Amino acid sequence: EIREINTYELFDYNVNKKYLPIAPGDIWAKDGSYYILLGQLCDMLIRRDKNARNARIAELFKVEITLDTPKAKYDIIIKGQKKYIYIDNFIDVEDGNKLKSVRIDISTPNLYFADLTILDLGTFNDLGTCEINPKSELAENIKTLLPERRDEYYELLKEEYKNIGAMKIRELSNAMDLYSPLDFSKSKFVYEGDTISYGIKRVCRLKGRYYDSLYNNYLNNKGRIDLNLIDNAPEHIKPVKLKFNLPGDDELTKEFDKFNLWTSKGQEYFKLSELKSVLEDYQELLSFLENDDKVSFEENSHYTLIKESDEEYHLTFKYRFGEKKYMQKEEFSFKDLFDQSKPEKESHFQVIDSEHKISFLDEHGHPRRKITVKELKVGVIIFDKKVILKLEKGILKKELYEE
Repeated sequence: EIREINTYELFDYNVNKKYLPIAPGDIWAKDGSYYILLGQLCDMLIRRDKNARNARIAELFKVEITLDTPKAKYDIIIKGQKKYIYIDNFIDVEDGNKLKSVRIDISTPNLYFADLTILDLGTFNDLGTCEINPKSELAENIKTLLPERRDEYYELLKEEYKNIGAMKIRELSNAMDLYSPLDFSKSKFVYEGDTISYGIKRVCRLKGRYYDSLYNNYLNNKGRIDLNLIDNAPEHIKPVKLKFNLPGDDELTKEFDKFNLWTSKGQEYFKLSELKSVLEDYQELLSFLENDDKVSFEENSHYTLIKESDEEYHLTFKYRFGEKKYMQKEEFSFKDLFDQSKPEKESHFQVIDSEHKISFLDEHGHPRRKITVKELKVGVIIFDKKVILKLEKGILKKELYEE
């Protein structure tokens, strides 16, 4: 039982049921082997305005099942000239869901490469399988759970894979693949009826600080040179009182009496890495910050930083409702939640564990009723959209609702 608890502290096995976009730390199964996706989240995000991302090629480490049992659930061990990451309590879905230990060699020879659009296919079904039928439509209930405009991205993928499936293009692609550095390329597929399948499946995600540790150790192992050291200005530190909170949720307020305030070139800021170390429950929310390690007074969509006095600072993070959609409110309208003025068919919602249904609309049909932070933390069924909404550590999660 303790091992199972540790499993869910280390890994998220519900990423496919939530239809989450691919992200660093995702673990994939292919032909009995496992691979973990590397990189920075900002490079993998599909930009809503362009329906495209910065990166095109994915880097992955091969993950080995090992008989060696690490001393801790997550351990870093140096053997000879190599550094390994050991992680315990991994569910081996290829071997009857048995709990096992895994080992990751974080050296460059253990790198594998994949086309990111192949991995994207695993986000459009609840099994995480990388496959697509160019002739079929995406189910409406799945569209509801996807980030904004991701259904349009799916249509782009359909056209792309429809062309790849054409015989002449496939033959050309296979010929070019002889010289391709990609271990998982678009041409390496099989047909299952009308479905193009790559035999790859997302199984889980290594969580926040554990992935951060793995990736930082990899970068250090490569000996990356910090170019910011050129003409680098000195930094000064002063301990101050820092208050952290989310709007309308006093239960989650945290106060730190002596937190490092950094100053350089006249700019005051806190370091994101130091915030992550004390806000362990908010690793996912903090991971969406795309800038450098500074949390400053510069205008942004993620948080508000206020200087109460020379010794006191107040940091309020906004709720994340989707890609580039952040809200600093204590209650939310139907439009806040769905970018739609009011429900189309069913006007009621219901808080989980409550027997009462509540209407968004008043007696005149106007959408007056809003949903509070407290209600969203418990979970709310939106009958019109057939989804359950729930705020978890500052992030709005969506699940399908089945009556």
